[in-house]
Amino acid sequence: GMAGVDTKLFQLCATISGKIYDDKATNRVKFQELLDNIPGVKEDFPNLQVRKYDKGVSIGKDLVNEKLSLNLPTFVFIVTDETLILGWRGTKTAKDMIADAMFGSKAPWDDMED
Repeated sequence: GMAGVDTKLFQLCATISGKIYDDKATNRVKFQELLDNIPGVKEDFPNLQVRKYDKGVSIGKDLVNEKLSLNLPTFVFIVTDETLILGWRGTKTAKDMIADAMFGSKAPWDDMED
């Protein structure tokens, strides 16, 4: 691979980076389906699991501090065998710009299930 990086893993990460912008990805199950339907992904990474998908940019009240807050941009947490892949969507819309600049946003893994 390139500089010691597995080529198939590199391609998977690039695919995840692109798919995180797909409007069909609205939750963890749908993001898993998007990845599973890409030729070669299931064959090359049979143990790939989308463990968390946070759509981001949801406006609501922070119940602890009682202040308006936004989640971080869209976030995905994926494991395949012993490899952890984290992905964040960059700025795409005006709402993203607000969320990107927002302080007090929660970390996307705070409410992760085991």
